[in-house]
Amino acid sequence: MRKKINWKKGNGEFVGFAVISVIISVLIITIAAFIQLSLSVSSISKSATAVSRAASVCTTIEDARDQAQRVAENTLTSDNISQVTTNIDFVGGTDKWESGGYIVVTVRAHVKTIEPYFTSGFREKKILITIEGLNGSTIIIPSQYGNGGFTITEYDSFYGRWTAGTEQKKVAEYWYSHGATFTDHIASINGYYLIACSPKFGMVGDKVRFTLSDGTEIDCIVADSKRNTILEGSNEWGHNMGQNIIEFEVESSYYQANGNPGSSVWKPEWAGKRVAKCTNYGVYPAFK
Repeated sequence: MRKKINWKKGNGEFVGFAVISVIISVLIITIAAFIQLSLSVSSISKSATAVSRAASVCTTIEDARDQAQRVAENTLTSDNISQVTTNIDFVGGTDKWESGGYIVVTVRAHVKTIEPYFTSGFREKKILITIEGLNGSTIIIPSQYGNGGFTITEYDSFYGRWTAGTEQKKVAEYWYSHGATFTDHIASINGYYLIACSPKFGMVGDKVRFTLSDGTEIDCIVADSKRNTILEGSNEWGHNMGQNIIEFEVESSYYQANGNPGSSVWKPEWAGKRVAKCTNYGVYPAFK
């Protein structure tokens, strides 16, 4: 005879297993969400540090606000971080941008985790920092120089070939370890373009600002130094006997497809404009 099966037997065990499964799933989702949140908050904190450093070496509050937003957007690239905003407030009842003054830099962003109610939402990080010295030394470039556009080095292709122990190597390693970022397809650190220029304008690691003939300002960090040698067709101002003053450290693939910056397709706003002056603000904080 066949044994009769009692289909009702075990219902309690099934319900218990279902409840436990739900609880375990909720715990797993919650733990994963808190891990996502922790990593995102850490990223926002690191970004705020980079933003505050970039802002502190700017020469005006307008420049600082612009740089702060650019650096924040360049450093917060995770898919679960969005709506990135920055703010800079004066401290101590003053509204003057001057050396030694204090500012509070805020980076705020929306964090999205797999748990949408308690761990998702806006998070922010505030940093108090001192405004760096602003009295940079300025060199006016004679009108017969700086008329030849911009040269390039394919920075990502050249990476790894700098001589050990050099400042060039130090800058390159810092760039690589902080995301190997390109801004406008030009290698950058915290929003500052990496360039090569004559030692007349600054040494490797310095923050410099080149101004074009129409007033356009290009903020840079010197990543390499051009040699002054007749054999290479250079003088104290730069390559091509001083006509090519700025050499940008660029993204190889974009350069191969589009040519040099200052063309009709790549930074056309720089095209046909002479490099008129350079202001050196000293060693960038990361390289002191």
